[in-house]
Amino acid sequence: MLLVIGSTIGSGIFFKNSTILSYTGSILFSLLAWTITIFAIVCICLTLKEMVKKSSQENNSLGNIGWIKSFCNTNLYLGFRNFMIYIYLPVNFFILSFYGIQSFLDSLTVFYGSEHPTIQWYYVILLAFISLIIFAFIPMHFSKYGIGQNNVLSLIKFFPLGFGVIAGFIIFITMRHGEVANNIISSSLPHPQDNVPFSLDGVSPFLGIIASIPAIFFVFDGFYTAGSLLNEMEKPEKFSSAITIGVLCIAGAYAIFSISLLISSVGGSFFGLTDAMNKNKFTKVLSFIVLFCIALSCFGTINSWAIFIFAFFKEMLQKKEIMFHNKIDFNSKFKVALFTELIIIGSFILFTLIGCFFFYNGPYAHTNYYDKTTTQIFNFCDLISNWTSLFIFIGLAIALFGYLRNNKDSSNSFKIFAYIAIFFISLSTLYEVSNSFIQLISSIVFQIRHSNIGLDVYLMPGILKVILLLAFFSVCFFTKGNKNENSNNLNTATSAKII
Repeated sequence: MLLVIGSTIGSGIFFKNSTILSYTGSILFSLLAWTITIFAIVCICLTLKEMVKKSSQENNSLGNIGWIKSFCNTNLYLGFRNFMIYIYLPVNFFILSFYGIQSFLDSLTVFYGSEHPTIQWYYVILLAFISLIIFAFIPMHFSKYGIGQNNVLSLIKFFPLGFGVIAGFIIFITMRHGEVANNIISSSLPHPQDNVPFSLDGVSPFLGIIASIPAIFFVFDGFYTAGSLLNEMEKPEKFSSAITIGVLCIAGAYAIFSISLLISSVGGSFFGLTDAMNKNKFTKVLSFIVLFCIALSCFGTINSWAIFIFAFFKEMLQKKEIMFHNKIDFNSKFKVALFTELIIIGSFILFTLIGCFFFYNGPYAHTNYYDKTTTQIFNFCDLISNWTSLFIFIGLAIALFGYLRNNKDSSNSFKIFAYIAIFFISLSTLYEVSNSFIQLISSIVFQIRHSNIGLDVYLMPGILKVILLLAFFSVCFFTKGNKNENSNNLNTATSAKII
């Protein structure tokens, strides 16, 4: 249960609360989005025991892609394996490095007055890359340093959570109780306007609930990694209870934290909470400490991912399931680390460039301390983090569907929980795909009607968004391995089913 909590709780909660409120428009619908998504995640928890028991221990160590390998066809496994290797894992470093730098810079702006400098995009990118070197690359080469750094940073992330709850309720009682009471149910969604392309975002709070699901998935991402420990438990029959209670404990903590922000800060943002506190020197210092701790929390998550991705890539090289496996000695720690770093750097450069030219109306860049390019990168991080987590959960849904197809004698309770989970994951996927194409079509129509507006404002971002989404789907569902690779994976999957 503690492993579930430790592998799940992270920095995502500090960044996604305002996203969910922007989708739903009211406190009530935001909490409803949390409740529905947590219910879907609990349903996944209640299906893991049966899947893990029927899968091999080797595949269980790979998480959702291991279960796809056990219960689905080889091409699906290869697709989601490649998504994990070349998109999900390296992109997480891109996202968390910019999230961390955003919090770090916000902590510094606490002390700025009305006259403040604008932070330029090239400083932000440079600082994000330096954070990668310190918190990801150095731990790969010096594992003892990385583990020690991870232990310290893991403890720090609990401070902002506790502080947010206490400060939020104090501000609500002393400053904003009347204002919040009027906005608990009433929706403040922006109405569709003629001067911007149409989007499903903001049409209805019920659609906002569906749009919020991927964001909440990002906050809870990681709980399923505990599936690899079923066979090591003294009482494996308690596996489902342990993982479910662990998720519910996190959900309870996040719910209290979310409520405290929704009722105390403008936009439901943690950074809005600290803005409300900046009244005197003491509260400014406290705000600085909290924002700095959030930055360290993000860097701590980078550190944890660095330890994991090194071991994961080494295993993939050993199994010859990654490119250049014939040219890299998996027994050489330096070569494996260097190979891993090159993939992370390549992903960082690619997605940073996309972010620089990708305009997306997200909830970030809440202050005017950043230039336009920086705000675009922050908002792109918000979008891409939702997508990567959504595709990880799509992988879980694929594994569940494959299990149901290959095990007709599954219990009725398993079938109910599995179909509920598949339904909500499919619903959120359908929304994201539909909204991306609707935004593209409306951007084309809008551009024709407003030829005086630059192509980079709405049209190019709409095109890039669809291209990225199609690229994600292509990697996951249209990957085909060579004959030797297909044969090796087919034999492994057959052995797993026999076991």
